[in-house]
This record gives sequence, C-alpha cells and structure tokens, in this order.
Amino acid sequence: MNEFLQSSSGSRLVRLLSMVFAIVVLYMIALTINEFRTGSYIGREGGMQSTITVTGDGEVFQAPDIATFSFTVTEEGKTVADAQKKATDKLNKAIEMLKKSGVNNEKDVRTLEYRINPKYEYYYQPQPMACASSYCPPVTVKEPKIIGYEVSQTTEVKVRKLEGAGELLTGVGDLGVQFVGNLQFKIENEDGVKQEAQKLAITEAREKAEKLADQLGVSLVRVSNFSETSYAPYFYGRGGDAYSTVSAKVESAPEISAGENKISSNVTITYEIR
Repeated sequence: MNEFLQSSSGSRLVRLLSMVFAIVVLYMIALTINEFRTGSYIGREGGMQSTITVTGDGEVFQAPDIATFSFTVTEEGKTVADAQKKATDKLNKAIEMLKKSGVNNEKDVRTLEYRINPKYEYYYQPQPMACASSYCPPVTVKEPKIIGYEVSQTTEVKVRKLEGAGELLTGVGDLGVQFVGNLQFKIENEDGVKQEAQKLAITEAREKAEKLADQLGVSLVRVSNFSETSYAPYFYGRGGDAYSTVSAKVESAPEISAGENKISSNVTITYEIR
C-alpha cells in the first residue's frame, strides 16, 4: 500500500515538473523573439523607419527627327455616294502627291477621322404672339428636310525628311483641301530619351542623398519609395507647332525649322537610413 502511494506521488511530481519546464521553455522562446524584434528597431523612434527624401531633375535636349501634320478634305453632294466620290478623288490626289514626294503611304499616312453628316433645310415663321423685348424668335413650322450630305476625312502624315516638310504642306494645300496644319516636330524614339532624362534625375537625387547622409552622420540603407513626373517634349527654337487654314494656292513653300525638343524628368526618392 505504501509503495503504491509513493509511486502515485512520484508520477504527479514528474508531471508537475514537466509542465513547469514546458512553461519556462515557452517563456524563453517568446522572450527571445521579442528581443530579436526589438533589436531590429534600434535607432528608430516608435518602431518607424528613419528616412530622408530627396528630389532630382534631369533634362535632355535633342533635335526632332520626324514631323507630323494633318489635312482635311470636306465635300458635299446630293447623296452620300456623290459626296464620298468627290472627297475620295481629292484625297487620292493628295496621297499620290505625297507618295511622289517620298512619303511611305502604308506606314506614314493614316486616317484620323471620317464623318458623314446630313445637311438639313429648315422652315421658320415668326411667333404669332407678342414677345418679350420686342423680339419674336422664329419657330419651325414643319419637319426639316435633308437636302444633301457632307463627307469629311482628316488624314495625318508623318514626315521623315524634315527639310521637305514645307514643300509637302504647300503641295497638299495646292490641291484645294479645306485645312492643312497641326505641324509638330517629334522624336521618334521618345522612350529612349525619357530614360536618359530619368537616369540623370536619379543620379542627381542619389548625389543629394549621399551628401545629406554624410552631413547627418548616417548611412543610406536602401530605397524605400520612388516616384517620377515626366514632362512632354517642349520645343526650343524656330518652327515648332504650326497651324494654318489653306483655301488658296500657296505660291512658295514656308521656311520651317525643327529646333530642339526638351524632355524632362523629376524624381522623388526616399532612402532608409541608419
């Protein structure tokens, strides 16, 4: 009997000691994890990262290598087919002239807009009643009547030989189209120039950050945030955008200079420091 009691007491003691040991082990593990987390934030207030933020600007000037302009053909007719034929005949003459001048019709000529609009005739009569301010606005007395159609097509042309841009504008205008204009000089590989401007902006920002870190007595760890604002090409020099409405024969080609385009990049970079 005594041996049985001693055996039961011994088992309970072993279980109790095992539970205490397990609790101690779990506590030590939790304490170790907490110390590790706390250590990773040494030098940081409230567990937040210490950072510095700088900006950088990059600018690239480059002469444009292509130009674009547009022209519009607008014709009227009693029927849609009649108006389309007149517009198509005039457009084909313009495209043929462009091809003879070296423009690639398949790659560098495209339609921007094509519209067919009915033309109406309206019938009015004065208001039979007294009107305010001694003015009686006319009122429609019957449904408007379609008397014809107008077909309008706007075409954009890409010019790769910039020295011939003026002759092309003159040639298209001589064909009697209703509008020639929106001449713009562009850089065909604009993405490459943007990347170059971005690289300059990032380099400037990095130099600012390194100088500031040295003055503060800290070290740059890594980039924690980055943003960029790119600016569209801005023209410098003679020429640039041109706008004109052509309704008569142009006697001589205009002098057009491409100048330079400026592409800018502005970056904001945040560095983690320690």
